[in-house]
Amino acid sequence: MKKNEKKLINLVLLSSSILLLNIFIKNILTEYLLFVFLGIVFGISYYLLGFERTRIQDKKKVLGFVTVYSFAFFILLYGLGLFTGYLKNSYSLKPLMILKNTVPVILIIIISEVLRSNLCRKGENSKLILISIIIFFTLVDIVLSQHLYDISTIGGILGLSTVVIIPSIFKNILLNDLSLKFGYLPGMIYALIFGVYVYIMPIVPNLNDYLTSTVMFLLPLALKILVDKRFEEKEEDEDLRDKKYVSKAINAFLIVIMAVLIALFSNLFPIWIAAVGSGSMEPTIMTGDAIIVDKTVAKDVNKLKKGDVLVFKIQDTIYTHRIIEIREINGTKAMITQGDREGQAVDRWVVTPKDVIGVVKFKISYVGWPTIWLSRMIEG
Repeated sequence: MKKNEKKLINLVLLSSSILLLNIFIKNILTEYLLFVFLGIVFGISYYLLGFERTRIQDKKKVLGFVTVYSFAFFILLYGLGLFTGYLKNSYSLKPLMILKNTVPVILIIIISEVLRSNLCRKGENSKLILISIIIFFTLVDIVLSQHLYDISTIGGILGLSTVVIIPSIFKNILLNDLSLKFGYLPGMIYALIFGVYVYIMPIVPNLNDYLTSTVMFLLPLALKILVDKRFEEKEEDEDLRDKKYVSKAINAFLIVIMAVLIALFSNLFPIWIAAVGSGSMEPTIMTGDAIIVDKTVAKDVNKLKKGDVLVFKIQDTIYTHRIIEIREINGTKAMITQGDREGQAVDRWVVTPKDVIGVVKFKISYVGWPTIWLSRMIEG
């Protein structure tokens, strides 16, 4: 490792260690102090290594491309609210409060991307340094968000990991890539669009943690692929060109898979995957199995028949039991249900059309266990 690279890795590791101490021992870095801290790190990097300006061709095209697609992804994010609904913004939208909330975030994003650009350009030949930079800026995101989670509990750690850490890693992979190829401005634009909107929009999409995490790591991954495809350098070596095609195919496959998983797990679409957390339907459906639920029957309960395995909600609890009898009560269709487990009593309630979520079409053994384990850890 060259002398300058050693200086750089030592600087990044020392800075990361300070952030870790702040996270786990004494949380003293407010937003403005974090901005000052990042400014000091940039000043040290400038003193030790200087500052290298990035010269790029088609600068306006790159900035325009990233800006347009960032706003397109932002519109897509808000479009999900058409399925999930919207929440009123919890932040005050008074002009002075907007300034109070956005100014420190904007300052942190600006100094972060300038610092990132310098670090990445100086350490572009070392994968270790580039990975360390991703870790460093992920820690910056954790410092900004840790007040929202109680990291002394398993539930808090899981929430922080799902909503903050995983999306942050993918975001920082994208921003590192943009910094290396095009300098700090494209990444700064992306970070500003997705870092500031929550303080200025009157409504925000009502997304659960799973959907938030999935969307916020898919967006930077998709933008990285689009940028690489649009601005990639021509490669003369056929083997390297083939490797790029394979990499693109893998990335595209991953995006398709994740999009399908979002559709199935998010409960936004007619087909839904759900994990079974109890044994009331054993041996037909075991604890830890995932069930594929057809929700279209909720709109027409006349399709239901005796023997169907019904998914329904009673007093905010979701059940999966078999229909053993269908009655008509006061002109309304009603279902009597019971679990398949030997000795299981007939359910004490009557399921009405408003309670119906869907009907089970088939199951996938064991797939639901990770969800169940996470839920039990959070509840515990």
